[in-house]
Amino acid sequence: MASPSPLSAALFAALFIALAMPLAPPAHAEEAPAGASPGFVPIEDIVVPVVVKTRLRGYLLVRGTLEFGTPDQAKSAEAWVPRVQDAWVRTLNGLAARGHFDDAIIDVDMLKKHLFAAVASAFGNGTTAHDVLIVRALFQKVNG
Repeated sequence: MASPSPLSAALFAALFIALAMPLAPPAHAEEAPAGASPGFVPIEDIVVPVVVKTRLRGYLLVRGTLEFGTPDQAKSAEAWVPRVQDAWVRTLNGLAARGHFDDAIIDVDMLKKHLFAAVASAFGNGTTAHDVLIVRALFQKVNG
């Protein structure tokens, strides 16, 4: 069995460290009342094509969850999920068009930052999530 290349070993190590590090919620998230449990709203899979020089390179799949200060805030945000999905599709397509996924590597911190901004713009009513949790982010290469 062949040993992994130094580059793939380094990428694996970097990915492992990035996933193991806790991410703090954004500083501008509104605070929940003391003792309140958070509320969550799932965002189903968003899939966008990644095209490099007019050739389909693969597909990016992202699934996330929005975290709110309380379950009541999450419940009221559920009606906005179609707007969030639309904002995520537009954001992911824009990132793909600007070449962010051309090398099939996903920068989860960059992705999270852009998706959080998309959520804030989707609500547009002053409401925002405390955090965007990336549940799944993968790149599926296309043969050829």
